[in-house]
Amino acid sequence: MSNYHRGSFWSFVGAFLGIAAVTALDRSAYFVDRGWGTMIGSFGASSVLIYGNLESPLSQPINFVGGHTLSAIVGVTVQKFIIWITGATYPDLHEYDSLRWLGGALAVALSVLVMQITRTTHPPGRIPCFEPDFSETLNTYVVTPVMIGSGIMLAVAVTVENIQRRYPVYWVWPARKP
Repeated sequence: MSNYHRGSFWSFVGAFLGIAAVTALDRSAYFVDRGWGTMIGSFGASSVLIYGNLESPLSQPINFVGGHTLSAIVGVTVQKFIIWITGATYPDLHEYDSLRWLGGALAVALSVLVMQITRTTHPPGRIPCFEPDFSETLNTYVVTPVMIGSGIMLAVAVTVENIQRRYPVYWVWPARKP
């Protein structure tokens, strides 16, 4: 088996085990009973990076976990701000709907800015402002699913991808060139 195909095999194994682990926890009685989730759709896209493109700066742990976490904090904060300025109350978010577009655009733009400033650039996760009935708190969205889910996926990546390859290239930030 060529090195390319060997890498593809381990990318498959990592992606399968990472998504399976996050989904299994997501469906566990403990999490279901509390209304918590550990899976977000953007973890599929992140799998391409952390299991299949190990050397990309976007796939390194600081970017993967940091980018998801920071964009989640920004997204929830912007959503709460837009709900506050419109006077909407949960579960009737009718007033909020008129500015949902603004909240979503602002959350994505601020997420990109914050990730660039903190050097944690990664494709952002689900942006709460776009969700029709999404009224999460920082605790119930940033911790679960974002931090717990990305932590599980990272643990799988570090375990599986070091069998035949090397991941991560760096944990925090690469050394700056002089």
